[in-house]
Amino acid sequence: MKTENKITIIVDCNYVCYVNKFAMSKGLSYKGNRTEIIFGFLRHINELARHFETKQFAFCWDSRKSLRKEIYPEYKINRRVNQTSEDIELDKIAYLQFNEIKDVILSKIGFKNIFEKEGYESDDIIASIVKNNQGRFIVVSSDNDLFQLLDHCSLYNISKKSLTTKIIFEREHSIPVEKWYLVKTIAGCPSDNVTGIPGIGEKTAIKYLRGLLKTGAKASAIESIQSSNLFKRNIELVTLPFDGTGTFNMKFDETFAEKDFIGVCENYGFESFLSRKYLQSWIKLFGMK
Repeated sequence: MKTENKITIIVDCNYVCYVNKFAMSKGLSYKGNRTEIIFGFLRHINELARHFETKQFAFCWDSRKSLRKEIYPEYKINRRVNQTSEDIELDKIAYLQFNEIKDVILSKIGFKNIFEKEGYESDDIIASIVKNNQGRFIVVSSDNDLFQLLDHCSLYNISKKSLTTKIIFEREHSIPVEKWYLVKTIAGCPSDNVTGIPGIGEKTAIKYLRGLLKTGAKASAIESIQSSNLFKRNIELVTLPFDGTGTFNMKFDETFAEKDFIGVCENYGFESFLSRKYLQSWIKLFGMK
Protein backbone atom coordinates (compact mmCIF):
# COMPACT_ATOMS: atom_id res chain seq x y z
CA MET A 1 0.00 0.00 0.00
CA LYS A 2 1.37 3.40 -0.95
CA THR A 3 1.74 5.94 1.85
CA GLU A 4 2.66 9.57 2.13
CA ASN A 5 6.38 10.19 1.81
CA LYS A 6 6.69 10.24 5.58
CA ILE A 7 8.14 7.90 8.13
CA THR A 8 5.73 5.47 9.75
CA ILE A 9 6.68 4.66 13.33
CA ILE A 10 5.83 1.10 14.33
CA VAL A 11 5.69 0.71 18.09
CA ASP A 12 6.52 -2.52 19.92
CA CYS A 13 3.93 -1.56 22.52
CA ASN A 14 4.76 -4.10 25.22
CA TYR A 15 8.37 -2.89 25.12
CA VAL A 16 7.36 0.77 25.53
CA CYS A 17 4.94 -0.14 28.32
CA TYR A 18 7.61 -2.09 30.21
CA VAL A 19 10.09 0.78 29.82
CA ASN A 20 7.58 3.01 31.56
CA LYS A 21 6.68 0.40 34.15
CA PHE A 22 10.27 0.36 35.40
CA ALA A 23 11.09 4.02 34.76
CA MET A 24 8.13 5.22 36.82
CA SER A 25 8.03 2.54 39.48
CA LYS A 26 6.81 4.95 42.20
CA GLY A 27 3.58 5.25 40.27
CA LEU A 28 0.99 7.84 39.37
CA SER A 29 -2.67 7.45 40.15
CA TYR A 30 -5.95 9.21 39.48
CA LYS A 31 -9.22 8.46 41.23
CA GLY A 32 -7.70 5.33 42.75
CA ASN A 33 -6.34 3.88 39.49
CA ARG A 34 -2.66 3.65 38.54
CA THR A 35 -1.77 5.67 35.43
CA GLU A 36 2.04 5.92 35.25
CA ILE A 37 2.40 3.56 32.28
CA ILE A 38 -0.33 5.34 30.34
CA PHE A 39 1.28 8.71 31.08
CA GLY A 40 4.74 7.54 30.01
CA PHE A 41 3.42 5.81 26.88
CA LEU A 42 1.69 8.98 25.65
CA ARG A 43 4.74 11.07 26.46
CA HIS A 44 6.85 8.75 24.30
CA ILE A 45 4.39 9.00 21.40
CA ASN A 46 4.73 12.78 21.52
CA GLU A 47 8.53 12.56 21.65
CA LEU A 48 8.67 10.13 18.73
CA ALA A 49 6.34 12.26 16.60
CA ARG A 50 8.51 15.32 17.26
CA HIS A 51 11.82 13.53 16.73
CA PHE A 52 10.86 11.88 13.43
CA GLU A 53 8.45 14.60 12.26
CA THR A 54 5.54 12.29 11.53
CA LYS A 55 2.04 11.54 12.75
CA GLN A 56 1.90 8.11 11.10
CA PHE A 57 1.97 5.33 13.71
CA ALA A 58 1.22 1.64 13.98
CA PHE A 59 0.85 0.01 17.40
CA CYS A 60 1.67 -3.70 17.70
CA TRP A 61 0.87 -5.79 20.77
CA ASP A 62 1.85 -9.22 22.08
CA SER A 63 -0.89 -11.78 22.51
CA ARG A 64 -1.08 -13.32 25.99
CA LYS A 65 -1.24 -16.73 24.27
CA SER A 66 1.86 -17.94 22.39
CA LEU A 67 1.78 -20.44 19.54
CA ARG A 68 5.54 -20.80 19.94
CA LYS A 69 4.90 -22.58 23.24
CA GLU A 70 3.18 -25.36 21.31
CA ILE A 71 6.51 -26.00 19.58
CA TYR A 72 8.66 -25.37 22.64
CA PRO A 73 6.82 -25.35 26.02
CA GLU A 74 9.84 -23.77 27.77
CA TYR A 75 9.65 -20.70 25.51
CA LYS A 76 10.02 -17.54 27.68
CA ILE A 77 9.40 -19.57 30.84
CA ASN A 78 12.44 -17.90 32.41
CA ARG A 79 10.56 -14.60 32.61
CA ARG A 80 8.30 -15.94 35.37
CA VAL A 81 10.97 -17.63 37.46
CA ASN A 82 11.42 -16.39 41.05
CA GLN A 83 8.50 -13.97 40.88
CA THR A 84 7.24 -12.91 44.30
CA SER A 85 3.59 -12.34 45.13
CA GLU A 86 4.35 -8.61 44.99
CA ASP A 87 5.82 -8.99 41.48
CA ILE A 88 2.70 -10.83 40.35
CA GLU A 89 0.44 -8.13 41.79
CA LEU A 90 2.46 -5.35 40.13
CA ASP A 91 2.20 -7.17 36.81
CA LYS A 92 -1.59 -7.30 37.18
CA ILE A 93 -1.68 -3.55 37.79
CA ALA A 94 0.61 -2.99 34.82
CA TYR A 95 -1.46 -5.13 32.45
CA LEU A 96 -4.60 -3.20 33.34
CA GLN A 97 -2.83 -0.12 31.98
CA PHE A 98 -1.51 -2.01 28.94
CA ASN A 99 -5.08 -3.01 28.09
CA GLU A 100 -6.43 0.49 28.71
CA ILE A 101 -3.94 1.92 26.21
CA LYS A 102 -4.64 -0.80 23.63
CA ASP A 103 -8.42 -1.08 23.94
CA VAL A 104 -9.47 2.47 24.81
CA ILE A 105 -6.97 5.31 24.73
CA LEU A 106 -5.26 5.02 21.34
CA SER A 107 -8.53 4.80 19.41
CA LYS A 108 -10.06 7.64 21.45
CA ILE A 109 -7.19 9.89 20.42
CA GLY A 110 -7.78 8.93 16.79
CA PHE A 111 -5.23 6.23 15.96
CA LYS A 112 -6.48 3.42 13.71
CA ASN A 113 -3.46 1.15 13.21
CA ILE A 114 -3.71 -0.87 16.41
CA PHE A 115 -2.83 -4.52 15.88
CA GLU A 116 -2.96 -7.70 17.96
CA LYS A 117 -3.45 -11.31 16.87
CA GLU A 118 -4.08 -14.21 19.22
CA GLY A 119 -1.09 -16.53 19.46
CA TYR A 120 1.37 -14.11 17.89
CA GLU A 121 3.86 -11.55 19.14
CA SER A 122 4.28 -7.90 18.26
CA ASP A 123 7.50 -8.93 16.45
CA ASP A 124 5.46 -11.06 14.05
CA ILE A 125 3.03 -8.25 13.29
CA ILE A 126 5.88 -5.77 12.85
CA ALA A 127 7.63 -8.14 10.43
CA SER A 128 4.44 -8.60 8.42
CA ILE A 129 3.84 -4.85 8.18
CA VAL A 130 7.34 -3.91 7.01
CA LYS A 131 7.53 -6.80 4.54
CA ASN A 132 4.07 -6.31 3.03
CA ASN A 133 3.66 -2.54 2.93
CA GLN A 134 5.57 0.13 1.06
CA GLY A 135 7.00 3.03 3.00
CA ARG A 136 9.74 4.24 5.31
CA PHE A 137 9.46 2.43 8.64
CA ILE A 138 11.12 2.99 11.99
CA VAL A 139 10.42 0.27 14.54
CA VAL A 140 10.56 1.28 18.20
CA SER A 141 11.96 -1.70 20.10
CA SER A 142 15.05 -3.05 21.85
CA ASP A 143 14.51 -6.65 20.66
CA ASN A 144 17.52 -7.76 18.64
CA ASP A 145 15.45 -10.49 16.96
CA LEU A 146 14.25 -7.59 14.80
CA PHE A 147 17.71 -7.09 13.31
CA GLN A 148 16.62 -9.59 10.64
CA LEU A 149 14.15 -6.96 9.36
CA LEU A 150 16.71 -4.22 8.71
CA ASP A 151 16.36 -4.62 4.95
CA HIS A 152 12.86 -3.18 5.42
CA CYS A 153 13.14 -0.76 8.35
CA SER A 154 15.37 0.87 10.95
CA LEU A 155 15.20 0.24 14.71
CA TYR A 156 14.98 2.88 17.42
CA ASN A 157 15.71 2.22 21.10
CA ILE A 158 13.92 4.82 23.24
CA SER A 159 16.00 4.08 26.34
CA LYS A 160 19.34 4.61 24.58
CA LYS A 161 17.90 7.06 22.02
CA SER A 162 19.85 5.15 19.38
CA LEU A 163 18.94 4.33 15.79
CA THR A 164 20.13 1.13 14.13
CA THR A 165 20.11 0.94 10.34
CA LYS A 166 21.19 -1.86 8.03
CA ILE A 167 24.50 -0.07 7.43
CA ILE A 168 25.18 0.39 11.14
CA PHE A 169 24.27 -3.22 11.92
CA GLU A 170 26.47 -4.72 9.20
CA ARG A 171 29.39 -2.49 10.21
CA GLU A 172 29.11 -3.53 13.86
CA HIS A 173 28.38 -7.24 13.34
CA SER A 174 30.27 -7.94 10.08
CA ILE A 175 27.42 -10.08 8.79
CA PRO A 176 24.54 -9.42 6.35
CA VAL A 177 21.19 -8.76 8.04
CA GLU A 178 19.61 -11.65 6.13
CA LYS A 179 21.85 -14.08 8.07
CA TRP A 180 20.88 -12.81 11.53
CA TYR A 181 18.13 -15.43 11.93
CA LEU A 182 20.84 -18.10 11.48
CA VAL A 183 22.92 -16.51 14.25
CA LYS A 184 19.90 -16.79 16.57
CA THR A 185 19.19 -20.33 15.36
CA ILE A 186 22.75 -21.47 16.12
CA ALA A 187 23.35 -19.52 19.33
CA GLY A 188 19.80 -19.52 20.67
CA CYS A 189 18.13 -16.62 22.46
CA PRO A 190 18.67 -16.54 26.25
CA SER A 191 16.13 -13.75 26.80
CA ASP A 192 13.42 -16.01 25.30
CA ASN A 193 14.85 -19.16 26.92
CA VAL A 194 15.57 -20.65 23.49
CA THR A 195 18.57 -22.95 23.80
CA GLY A 196 21.15 -23.06 21.04
CA ILE A 197 24.09 -25.34 20.34
CA PRO A 198 25.89 -25.90 23.67
CA GLY A 199 28.98 -23.72 24.03
CA ILE A 200 28.17 -21.59 20.96
CA GLY A 201 27.36 -17.90 21.42
CA GLU A 202 26.53 -15.16 18.93
CA LYS A 203 30.16 -14.19 18.29
CA THR A 204 31.11 -17.77 17.44
CA ALA A 205 28.03 -18.19 15.25
CA ILE A 206 28.92 -15.02 13.34
CA LYS A 207 32.49 -16.18 12.92
CA TYR A 208 31.26 -19.48 11.50
CA LEU A 209 28.80 -17.82 9.10
CA ARG A 210 31.56 -15.50 7.87
CA GLY A 211 33.63 -18.53 6.95
CA LEU A 212 36.26 -17.77 9.60
CA LEU A 213 35.60 -20.93 11.62
CA LYS A 214 36.14 -23.95 9.39
CA THR A 215 37.84 -26.44 11.68
CA GLY A 216 37.80 -27.45 15.32
CA ALA A 217 35.25 -28.71 17.81
CA LYS A 218 32.92 -25.69 17.57
CA ALA A 219 32.79 -25.77 13.77
CA SER A 220 32.09 -29.51 13.89
CA ALA A 221 29.33 -28.99 16.47
CA ILE A 222 27.60 -26.40 14.28
CA GLU A 223 27.88 -28.52 11.14
CA SER A 224 26.75 -31.73 12.80
CA ILE A 225 23.60 -30.22 14.28
CA GLN A 226 22.23 -28.48 11.18
CA SER A 227 19.92 -31.38 10.35
CA SER A 228 18.83 -31.85 13.97
CA ASN A 229 15.44 -31.21 15.53
CA LEU A 230 16.97 -28.42 17.64
CA PHE A 231 18.11 -26.57 14.52
CA LYS A 232 14.74 -26.97 12.79
CA ARG A 233 12.90 -25.94 15.96
CA ASN A 234 15.00 -22.80 16.42
CA ILE A 235 14.56 -21.68 12.83
CA GLU A 236 10.80 -21.89 13.29
CA LEU A 237 10.95 -20.01 16.61
CA VAL A 238 13.23 -17.15 15.57
CA THR A 239 12.30 -16.45 11.95
CA LEU A 240 9.96 -13.46 11.56
CA PRO A 241 7.09 -13.42 10.99
CA PHE A 242 5.97 -16.68 12.60
CA ASP A 243 4.07 -18.97 10.26
CA GLY A 244 0.41 -17.95 9.92
CA THR A 245 0.83 -14.34 11.06
CA GLY A 246 -1.02 -13.03 8.01
CA THR A 247 -1.06 -9.45 6.71
CA PHE A 248 -2.22 -6.19 8.23
CA ASN A 249 -3.79 -3.33 6.31
CA MET A 250 -2.42 0.07 7.24
CA LYS A 251 -4.78 3.07 7.32
CA PHE A 252 -3.57 6.60 6.73
CA ASP A 253 -6.89 8.45 6.80
CA GLU A 254 -6.72 9.17 10.52
CA THR A 255 -8.08 12.44 11.88
CA PHE A 256 -7.23 13.81 15.30
CA ALA A 257 -9.47 16.15 17.29
CA GLU A 258 -8.25 18.45 20.05
CA LYS A 259 -11.37 17.77 22.12
CA ASP A 260 -10.72 14.00 22.04
CA PHE A 261 -7.15 14.41 23.24
CA ILE A 262 -8.26 16.80 25.99
CA GLY A 263 -10.95 14.31 27.00
CA VAL A 264 -8.37 11.54 27.42
CA CYS A 265 -6.12 13.80 29.49
CA GLU A 266 -9.00 14.83 31.73
CA ASN A 267 -10.15 11.23 32.20
CA TYR A 268 -6.73 10.21 33.51
CA GLY A 269 -5.75 13.38 35.35
CA PHE A 270 -2.88 14.33 33.02
CA GLU A 271 -2.96 18.06 33.76
CA SER A 272 0.63 18.60 32.60
CA PHE A 273 -0.39 17.48 29.09
CA LEU A 274 -2.95 20.29 29.03
CA SER A 275 -0.47 23.09 29.65
CA ARG A 276 -0.54 25.53 26.73
CA LYS A 277 2.91 24.60 25.42
CA TYR A 278 2.41 20.83 25.59
CA LEU A 279 -1.14 20.88 24.22
CA GLN A 280 -0.02 23.03 21.30
CA SER A 281 2.69 20.48 20.61
CA TRP A 282 0.10 17.70 20.20
CA ILE A 283 -2.17 19.93 18.10
CA LYS A 284 0.66 20.84 15.72
CA LEU A 285 2.18 17.36 15.46
CA PHE A 286 -1.09 15.55 14.73
CA GLY A 287 -2.95 18.33 12.90
CA MET A 288 -5.69 18.34 15.51
CA LYS A 289 -8.81 20.30 14.64
